[in-house]
Order: sequence, then structure tokens, then C-alpha cells
Amino acid sequence: MKKFLATLLLAAVMLTGASFCVEYEPAAALEPVVTPVHAVAEQVNLTEKRADIPQPVVSKPPVVQPEEPMEEPDAVTLTQEEIDLIVRRVARIVKIGMFMDRYPSELSGGMRQRAALLRTYLCSEGAALLDEPFSALDSHLKGVLEQNLVSLFDAFEGTILYVSHDIDESLRFCDRIAVVDASRIVEMDAGHELVNRPQSVAGLKLSGCKNAPAAVYAGPHAVHVPPWGIDVHTAQEVPRDVKCLGLRAFYVERAEGPGENCYRVRVDRVSDARFERMALLGFLDRDDADGAAVPFGANEMSYLHQHMFWRVSMRTGEMLPEVGEELWVRIPPDKVYLVSR
Repeated sequence: MKKFLATLLLAAVMLTGASFCVEYEPAAALEPVVTPVHAVAEQVNLTEKRADIPQPVVSKPPVVQPEEPMEEPDAVTLTQEEIDLIVRRVARIVKIGMFMDRYPSELSGGMRQRAALLRTYLCSEGAALLDEPFSALDSHLKGVLEQNLVSLFDAFEGTILYVSHDIDESLRFCDRIAVVDASRIVEMDAGHELVNRPQSVAGLKLSGCKNAPAAVYAGPHAVHVPPWGIDVHTAQEVPRDVKCLGLRAFYVERAEGPGENCYRVRVDRVSDARFERMALLGFLDRDDADGAAVPFGANEMSYLHQHMFWRVSMRTGEMLPEVGEELWVRIPPDKVYLVSR
């Protein structure tokens, strides 16, 4: 006997209408419904068309001549065994095949998320929308599912619109990435182009660039960065309408002393991840014309904007910065991004 989850998954592949592709309601709102699979099949007759239920068909649009009545397309009707086989095959890929006899109230949030992903895939024909499908999963399971779904998506005969805030996730799945800012697409390109040559402030941030301060033209190969109160020399030519400078946190280098793009800084904050330390650097010799440094606790966002992020690996043996330490750092001129929108 199959419980409610199996019934919903079966209905998802049988009934392609959008009204059947829904998320689970909270457990408190669900009453357990014990329904054998054969009973569900009897309720939804696979061999007889019903006006109130969309039919599971693979169809080819007919050619219609002028004043010729529309004919119904040829249809391929799936048997109960074929549907069950499809559901179970895809259920194994998303790692919920062993939970097919569970009620929704017996599933974790991650399991429900995977069930929703399965229903979306089975219900979609021609196009599928996936809105942050891995948001409720732990990092290990997410990594495993991502690898399994690469082949599943490759086999999908249609277009997948994938919504995500994770650039690495997007790069693994998507041929092209559209950057949406304030409800507008501001940039669209292949993944490697977006990462290596971002064209907008939103593209910089989406690509994982931690440092994206405002910048103004200061010469053919120089910009002034008001939030930091410094000038930065660049390898590339600076456009007159430059709007923002981009610098990835791991490109910042420790320096011995003064030089081109070398700055005296103080480490004002550090935070550690598994394999790296992130440091917030305040510029000690900032231009007074750009205003005084915002003290800690006065305005958190302004305080952060005046600091440069520096990411230091814990695996290379490099000396880690400590809070309160004063040192010299360098911004490599060839690692700077410049965008004008």
C-alpha cells in the first residue's frame, strides 16, 4: 500500500495541468489519506479521456488548412506500470525513492523540497521553472544531487529557467546566465564571460566579487575610489563613464611597503570559514576630500563600504592577518574590473 507522497508523485506525472503541480501544505493542514496505487489509477482512467482531467500525452500539433475543422492530435497513453517506472526512476535520482511510503508530515523540509523538484520535472513539457530548488538542502546532499541532476537536465527535451542566487550553482547548470536587478535584465551572457568580464555592477556582485566600490575617472589608466579614499591604477583603459571598480577578495596581495597600488591598511575585523580567513581592511591614508572614516558602530553599511575585503587561504601557509594589525597590501592593476552600468 502506498501512502500520500507516492500518490502525489504518481498524480504529478499523470496529470500535467498546472493546478496539480503544487507545494505541500504544512503538515498540520494535511489529513493522512491511505490510498492504494491501483485505486488512484481507477480514479484517473488512463484509457479513457475525461473533460476535467488533462491527459498525459506526447503530441504533435496538427497542420490546419483554411476552413478545415481542428482534429485531435495523435496521443500516446502511458500505462500505470510505465508511469510508476518513470516516477521511481526519477525519485531515485533525487534521493527520495526510499521514502515513497511516507506521509508528508513524516518528511523533512529537504525531502519535501526534493519531492517538489521531482514533480516539477515530471509535470513539465517543453519548459520547466526551478526557483532555488536546493535552498533547503545541506551542503553534502546538495553536492550529490547537483551531480545527479546534471545528467537529468541534459536529458530534458526543453528549456529550463533556473532561478538562483548561487553563482557556482548557476555555472554548473546553465548555458547562459541573465543578471536581474530591480526587476530588469541588465546583463546576459555565457557563464565564463559573466565571471571573467562582468559588464554591470549587478554582474560584478552576482559573480562573487566582494569588492565593488564606486569609482570615477582619474586618467587613462587610473580611477579614484571615493569610498576608500584612494587612487587605483589599472592595466586596462578606463572608460570616461566608469561607474564602479571590481576586485575579487583573493586577488589582494600582502606588500612590503610603498609602491604602485600599495596601501597602508589596518585589519578591523576578521572571520574564519573552513579553509580561509576574510579580513576587513581600513585605509589609513585615505584622502580627506572623501570624508572622514566612519567609526565602528556609527553606520554599519557605510562602515563596510569604506573597507576592502581580503580573503586569505589557510591552506597555503600564508601568514593570516589579525585584528588591529597594520600592514601594506597591493591591488594588482591587471586584476581590476571596471564597469559603466
